[in-house]
Amino acid sequence: MDVRMTDQQTNNSLESFLDGNASAHPRAIQDSASDVGTRIAEARAAAGRTQTDIANQLGVKVSTIDKWERGTASPRSNRLAALAGILGVSLSWLIVGYGSEPTSSDDLHEVKAALSRVQTQLTETLNDVELLMARLDNVVAND
Repeated sequence: MDVRMTDQQTNNSLESFLDGNASAHPRAIQDSASDVGTRIAEARAAAGRTQTDIANQLGVKVSTIDKWERGTASPRSNRLAALAGILGVSLSWLIVGYGSEPTSSDDLHEVKAALSRVQTQLTETLNDVELLMARLDNVVAND
């Protein structure tokens, strides 16, 4: 008899486990190397990095990165942790698809543009505050 947890139950037990509840060991998480590989490829693409970039940074061959992404080989835990850091995703997302997902470069450009607009508005506001402070100083000095 094959008893499997529902996706919701799996996510809840995984969430509890990742939040530090060791007794809530995630059961029925049946991720394959190809799923991990797909997430590695997705995160790498979102980061705008090439397999060569990542291979050089990790000190492995490009063919190794390719095997990981195709799911024909799996990275060791220390490589997975390094990949998560390099690619800006959580280790749990790389392993089981739960946690901080990759942000695409398009999203990053949008965020940078929005930050630039806010910075401009703040600069203008600070200039206005300085002018008002000067006017206030003038009014107080003349009283």
